[in-house]
Amino acid sequence: MIALLLSQVIALEGAVVHTMQAGVEPAPATVLIEDGEIVAVGPDLAIPEGAQRVDLSGRHLVPGLIDGMANLDPEHDPLHTAAGVLLLRDAGNDLELIASAKMSRAQPTAVGPDLYICGLVFDGQPPATTNSVVVRNAEEVDAKLEGLLEWEVDYIGTHSGIPVDAWKQLITKAHEAGLQVCGPQPAGATLGEIAAIGQDGLFFLDAFLPSAADGVLTEEEIAAQVATLAGSSLALTPALRAYSRYVDEGDPKRIELLSPTYEMQWKAESAARAKFYSEEWEAGMRRRIDSQRRLVRALHEAGVALVPGSGSPHAWLMPGEGLHDELAEWKLAGIPDADLLVAATSGAARALNVAGRYGGVAPGMVANLVVVDGDPALDIARLRRPAGVVLRGAYHDGAELEHWRNSVREYQAGVRASLEEEFVVEPPELPEGSDKVLSGTAETRVFGIRTAVEQYAVARQLDGKLAYAMRRKAPKGVGMPDAETTLLQVIDGTQLESFKLVVVSGGTEYRVEGVRIGGQFRVERRVDGMQIDTNSTTQRPTLIDVGSVLPAMILAKHRTPGLMNVLYFEGMDPAVSQWNAELRPNGLFVAATPSGALVAGLNADGTLNRCQRQRGNDVERTATTKSSTFGGPGLALPPDRVYLPEEPAPEAPKQEPKQGPKVR
Repeated sequence: MIALLLSQVIALEGAVVHTMQAGVEPAPATVLIEDGEIVAVGPDLAIPEGAQRVDLSGRHLVPGLIDGMANLDPEHDPLHTAAGVLLLRDAGNDLELIASAKMSRAQPTAVGPDLYICGLVFDGQPPATTNSVVVRNAEEVDAKLEGLLEWEVDYIGTHSGIPVDAWKQLITKAHEAGLQVCGPQPAGATLGEIAAIGQDGLFFLDAFLPSAADGVLTEEEIAAQVATLAGSSLALTPALRAYSRYVDEGDPKRIELLSPTYEMQWKAESAARAKFYSEEWEAGMRRRIDSQRRLVRALHEAGVALVPGSGSPHAWLMPGEGLHDELAEWKLAGIPDADLLVAATSGAARALNVAGRYGGVAPGMVANLVVVDGDPALDIARLRRPAGVVLRGAYHDGAELEHWRNSVREYQAGVRASLEEEFVVEPPELPEGSDKVLSGTAETRVFGIRTAVEQYAVARQLDGKLAYAMRRKAPKGVGMPDAETTLLQVIDGTQLESFKLVVVSGGTEYRVEGVRIGGQFRVERRVDGMQIDTNSTTQRPTLIDVGSVLPAMILAKHRTPGLMNVLYFEGMDPAVSQWNAELRPNGLFVAATPSGALVAGLNADGTLNRCQRQRGNDVERTATTKSSTFGGPGLALPPDRVYLPEEPAPEAPKQEPKQGPKVR
């Protein structure tokens, strides 16, 4: 293992250096690095006395690779860097997680790639992911964009459900703020509109694909689409591997490097595919993929900016290696190896507006470099197993990169071994002097994998109001194991009286407290004890929703069916939405929420019998595993609100819930 100190000058000697600078041919040179930056590049440099010298004779040195579309999970950091992926454009993530991860890159011991982030993505209702800013129309864009900009994001991300008028307004306002807008095709927008309005980055090929039943692009369609984009500033991330994986899954052993959640996704996907698979289906899919490759080659030949992106992590879209799989797809499309190297380095840097710091080997650039055996401009596959990387000025040899891969494999093996081990979460705190009427433990699972454990409790205060409290954490291998969420909300009759939400993540404490004062509900936010702001709304909320079991319990105990205001959070920004709840004859509550349907059935004592919730593209299932009523009736629900399991579960109500304005 070689990890050299950033405070020293490092001299990389003897390698053929691909500077990726216009007009500069690859040639042997020395690269001097100090404090994480390149300070000099040349064939006859004087090496400062005391510099750490690394002999790279016979090897090639290229800029760190850029993955133009991925979703960071910090446990995969070593997989990205071991594959030479040293800058990652995150396509949308948990805001606290991704902001914390980006800041962590300043630590000398950090092994993850540098990050180019959008935080939450702007989407419509219901959103495709929980990490969204939901907008219903153009009028809601300005305030919500202002809140996101406070997080100092690098660009603005969108998702396909964003309304077209909101999408146009978002692009205008983001460009005024000097930020790019990138994302997939908005539903209802054409490829021509996307190019004309000035969207900066387009993810996936959805906007190009034909409506014909066979999905195969004709040569005429390809020519027309190329003409639409020729001369535009739009940079496309085609994600060819996201399509070809349906007929070529790759090495199944690679799944060992990912958490069991991705393994279960793959099994679910494979089972669904098996139901309609036939040789005819596969032949048709291969024709579609071939036409997509021809499209990408034609776009490249026409000079349209193409940015490679892995789409990882997903079943068979691997962190790190996924970028190489995508480049292999482009090579099958007929794009020359030298052009692929440009696309993954200097070309991607230009598209992301970071060419002054990334994508090249020149003074003033971040010292993110990849050491390769053989010339990648002649064979791009040589990048798959780097002989070493320089990450923010620290050199790591091939043995260390292999150690990183093995450490991830061992970590995931430990996660699998601990799946059903007892996971202890401390009980939540309750108001002093209150009497407990109900407590319990609930587990949430996605694809059968436990993703959260929650301790909840309900207590009656001296004034007769009910206090609902919970504490929730994620087990090992799911989300951020050090993150903890606690929530206390007090219900007065049918309305929320007050609440206290505390999220501790990455050593930072986020605290949001709210209380009814007169005709307003006032909300105060703090970070590590420092007050950030105080906002008010006249829309008095019924309850707080942070994805716990408490909303179902509060609905069953306190609310009649119909519309209600619910306070939720986009990142840590409070906003009000409107839920539509129905009570079915079998005692099942079905609520339309901004993130999808919530279906809950409760027992007579108020504990969960079943709870199912749509969260983006996933379905969360939550159930009580332990409970106590302390010798009393618990919440004592009336008979019509007690779930009768023998009845089939209905579909979600069809009325769309309304999204309220952000609390400012």
